[in-house]
Amino acid sequence: MWWDEKGYDKSNYDTLLINLDNGKPVAGNTRRFIQRIIKFSKKIGIPIHLVYYPPYHSKYNPIERVWAALENYWKGLILDTVENTLEIAKKMTWCQKAPLVFMNNNTYESPIKIDDNKYKSFDKNLQRNEILPKWDIFIRANASGDDGYKVVMIH
Repeated sequence: MWWDEKGYDKSNYDTLLINLDNGKPVAGNTRRFIQRIIKFSKKIGIPIHLVYYPPYHSKYNPIERVWAALENYWKGLILDTVENTLEIAKKMTWCQKAPLVFMNNNTYESPIKIDDNKYKSFDKNLQRNEILPKWDIFIRANASGDDGYKVVMIH
């Protein structure tokens, strides 16, 4: 949704670089996340490079600064309804940028199990750094893609 909302044109990029914390939902060994990010890479037609912040180094993660700005922004305000909370969040800015705020009403199955054989099928799309395999992962949009580098940074 975010990619479509922003109207990015894949012809402008060879690779999408995403910086992530190492929380369980987006960890490099979380099978469901890896499955979904491969699907997204195929959808947009470009490789995705996942690079993780080291454990306990959230001070380097810009999203933590955004959360702090939001907490300061709505300090003292009454967050009595979802609608009110969303409207307040939409008015907040960080580095002169407003966030993309929306309500996700999807219901997700829990837990979703991905068996070993299916997970092994992802290998053709994954290239893990030999030294940092959990924190540096290259996702190919197709199993034999060109790996050039023109990067958009996602925080």
